[in-house]
Order: sequence, then structure tokens, then C-alpha cells
Amino acid sequence: MSSTGFRNSSTAAVLGVLVGAGLGGAGVYMWPDFLGYIRSPEQTGVDVGKTKVSALGRLQPSGGVISVFGLPGDRIVKLFVKQEDKVAKDTVLVELASRKDRELERDLVANQLREARAQRAAIDDAGKAKIAVIDVEIGQLQSGKDDDLKVQAEPRSRDNSSTRVPNRPRRSRLRMQQTMV
Repeated sequence: MSSTGFRNSSTAAVLGVLVGAGLGGAGVYMWPDFLGYIRSPEQTGVDVGKTKVSALGRLQPSGGVISVFGLPGDRIVKLFVKQEDKVAKDTVLVELASRKDRELERDLVANQLREARAQRAAIDDAGKAKIAVIDVEIGQLQSGKDDDLKVQAEPRSRDNSSTRVPNRPRRSRLRMQQTMV
């Protein structure tokens, strides 16, 4: 037994019993924490009246958890409800600092939408008017088509020859030919 470093086996046995008892006592003390039990303030020695706890806001109604949040960096200006107040659907809970900016943005978008709808209606009316004009032109062309075909079928009369414009380049060629001879 001299290879273990103890002079006799009784010293090793006593040391083993002491280590086992210490580990067992620590296990019994920490067992409720391991299971998730919470000890009372009297057991922990913490004065509950002087403890301040801060946490992120979250409402938890009986129907389930509802997350309440706003834009990052926005602040609450006014709080309209108190703890344990009963609230109904569409009840205003808080007023955010950016409320006026959001209302202006909403009004701007509403104006842009109204203008876009008016512009679309004007474009539709202009398109319908253009189609009506083209339909009238098509009707005129179709009614005049028969008359044009009749005019093209008639032979030309010879009394229109006086209105004919003389061909000048031809005359100049004739004069050149005459001077060369």
C-alpha cells in the first residue's frame, strides 16, 4: 500500500468518508435549485422590501402573451393605462413621441394616393376620347373609300391638260440639242 502515498488504509478510508459526506451535503443543499424550486426570502436572507427589479415591458393577458413595441429609439410620451386596468380592443395604451410625424406621413401618403387616382382617371378619360376620335376617323375613311374607288375608275378628261405644269428640264435638253446641231 505504500504506492498510494498513505501509510495505512484506515487513513484513506477516513478521508474518503469525509469527502463523500461533503459532496452529499452540497448535493442536498443544491437539489432544490437544480429542480427549479425557489426558496423563500427568509431562507435566502434577502430583504424583499428594498430590492429593485427592472425588466422589459410585456403585457400578459389571460388570453395569451401580446408583445407591445414601437419603432426602435422611439419613446413613450404618455401612458394612458395603469397596472391591472381592464382594456378593450382598440384602446390606446400609450402615446409615442413620433406620433405627429407618423400622422403627417399617413396624411402625405393619403394625398399621394388621391392624386394618383385622379391622374389615372384623367388618363383613362383621355384614352377613351382618343379612341372615340380614331373611331370617327375610321368611319370617315370607310365612307370615303367607295367614293375614292369611283373617282379612280373614271377616265381622266383631257381638259385638265391646261393645268399641267411644263417639264422644264426637258425643254433645256431640247435647246441644247438644237444649239449643237
